[in-house]
Amino acid sequence: MLNLGEQSRKELNKCDTFDFNIFRLRELSDGRELEAIHAYVVTKRGCFVKTKVDINKLLNFNAAIQGGYKNITYHNKTHAADLCQSINMFLTTGDLGEMMNLDAYEYLAIYTAAICHDFEHPGVNNVFLQHV
Repeated sequence: MLNLGEQSRKELNKCDTFDFNIFRLRELSDGRELEAIHAYVVTKRGCFVKTKVDINKLLNFNAAIQGGYKNITYHNKTHAADLCQSINMFLTTGDLGEMMNLDAYEYLAIYTAAICHDFEHPGVNNVFLQHV
């Protein structure tokens, strides 16, 4: 189980606002910002209850995904966690999720896609890879 301190929880409580700071969460969570934000938003949305996804399996999945991000300048775990929070802002504060009538499975899929979108990214662009 992901155990976070009081300060981490306070920062996570801001995830629906522009006051949220991913870099502060990274610091407070000892570098586990991706795990923390994903677990927080899917819990807040009730995804565990509604989808019957096992929380321990999802936490292990989150840890594995976070571990697959390289320590590179941009396409890293902090970027993925930031995207997850940004999407959460659009879905909640912007009421996009309500307008689209999303269910718990769709929220879980969207948040999971956000944290996985640059998994194992090598840190170079496609043009570079084509000429290697």
